[in-house]
Amino acid sequence: PSRLTLSSSSSSLEDPCMVFCSPPNRRLYCALCNKVYKDPVITTCGHTFCRRCCTSKPNEKCPTDGYQISVVVANLTVSDQVGELLIHCKFGCQLKEGTADEWELMPEGGCPLTIKNSQRRLHEQNCEYALVPCPNGTTCPKVMRKHLDEHLRICEHVACPHSKYKCGFRGTREQLSEHLKSCQFEQFKEILSEFDDRIGSLNRQVKQKNEEITFLRQMVASSNDRVKMLENKYELRIGNIERAAADSTRRVGFLESEMQEIKTTGGSQQESNNFKCVGTFVGHDGPIWSLCTHGDLVYSGSSDSTIKVWGPVPTVWDPNTTYCCQETLKGHTNIVLAMVTWNDHLYSGGADNTIRIWRIESFALEGTL
Repeated sequence: PSRLTLSSSSSSLEDPCMVFCSPPNRRLYCALCNKVYKDPVITTCGHTFCRRCCTSKPNEKCPTDGYQISVVVANLTVSDQVGELLIHCKFGCQLKEGTADEWELMPEGGCPLTIKNSQRRLHEQNCEYALVPCPNGTTCPKVMRKHLDEHLRICEHVACPHSKYKCGFRGTREQLSEHLKSCQFEQFKEILSEFDDRIGSLNRQVKQKNEEITFLRQMVASSNDRVKMLENKYELRIGNIERAAADSTRRVGFLESEMQEIKTTGGSQQESNNFKCVGTFVGHDGPIWSLCTHGDLVYSGSSDSTIKVWGPVPTVWDPNTTYCCQETLKGHTNIVLAMVTWNDHLYSGGADNTIRIWRIESFALEGTL
């Protein structure tokens, strides 16, 4: 494979060093940065550029047609083509002498593998030639992953397993074995381990309680929102009731004025024009709110939630004028406020927010609106 190098910023994690095994097709180069596409996107003018090239400069213009660049959608086709390019592992590459961002293959000692560009990160995370830190601390220099076990055998910074209890020993593994024979914490390791388990259990319980407290706080907040919503709802209803009460007061005042006028002018009218009570229907358990008639029948709606049907019933002593309750219609659950008849049906409206439809002939409830 050739040592074709590609310019790259060594300080940018988004654009690591790449050395291609063979020269990429020129169609895979961004016209703005003159590098192989990195996260290619299609812009409003229809051309493809690196996403970073389009977004790093807000007023960037297309070098082909001069239109201002704005990202529309990712170019998945070009992205797949770039992902298929073969590259050398970065742990087998080095900076070219005398440059700050030109890379080439190491003559020896580096990773010899070639991989697809799309698989680069997965390989580098597990590459045996990657430099990794010593788990014993930052004092040791980084070593290749494949040499880590050998380094740990001779590392002089192995910490005592009881370092979390403030034991300050550090040395080789052989020295650690000798140290443990006299370490004051080693004698109590079982007790310390038991304490650690108990502390871990308590920490888990505290975490669980904190989660429960967070949940309860969320529930309280939700309940407060619900209460506030209900308060607003009932304030609105109270306002409506107050307005309805004020309207009723005005109507009562008007009726009182009318009654007073009737009383004032009644004495000048002839006796033949006065109304007299000729009968009383008794049967409801509350005030009468509505009346209507149909033929010889009279319908009365009351606050006892019932409708009574009054009609003439001939008797021996008076075969023409006797009225009595022929039927009680039950269905409403609140005051019956209004009634009207149409054809062979009676329609009643109640304070229970329903309209009920009754058949006059059979007194049967046929529907509820």
